[in-house]
Amino acid sequence: MDFRRTRLHSVSGDLSGLPPPTRPEVVIVGRSNVGKSSLVNALGDNRTLSRTSRIPGKTRLVLAFDVDGALLLVDLPGYGYARVGQEDRRRFSELTDGYLHEKRDLRLALHLVDIRHAPSAEDLLMRSWLVARGLPTVTVLTKADKLTRRETQAQEKAIRAALALADGDPAVVFSAETRAGVDALRALIAERTRSVAG
Repeated sequence: MDFRRTRLHSVSGDLSGLPPPTRPEVVIVGRSNVGKSSLVNALGDNRTLSRTSRIPGKTRLVLAFDVDGALLLVDLPGYGYARVGQEDRRRFSELTDGYLHEKRDLRLALHLVDIRHAPSAEDLLMRSWLVARGLPTVTVLTKADKLTRRETQAQEKAIRAALALADGDPAVVFSAETRAGVDALRALIAERTRSVAG
């Protein structure tokens, strides 16, 4: 699977705009401004693949990316941004819940958490929901370039404890700036696709 052959497939304000569920899918979830667009760009090795924004909550759409014709990478709207109105927050929740409840070939969730901060109430709720659904999940600790190595290690340990991650639950320290964690994430995505399809 060549992640560099990733292209934007579709953009939609609701689930009806998603492609038919004919291939494996990996979903990206996380708070607004946690770095979801930067993650997509890093995986695809293309800085303009997914438009980033300095305004959290601006991206209110479901973005689907075709990865080498082999899988679909689905970026759901971010959650937890206070300046977004109640109606928008409700719609975000409906989009996320609706997607995760649909009968699609969902293989893996990438749950993004900012490594600089303790997980928010929404982060904890999302983790609980993913566990309850039994969906294989990789916790992606973003913006690691903002911390020293010692700080990174301490925060990773604290976040694992806060999210109640078991020893076998993968957590990947990631930075779009230094590309830390990119190869590990590509490998985990490819492995999950092969193991389930096999």
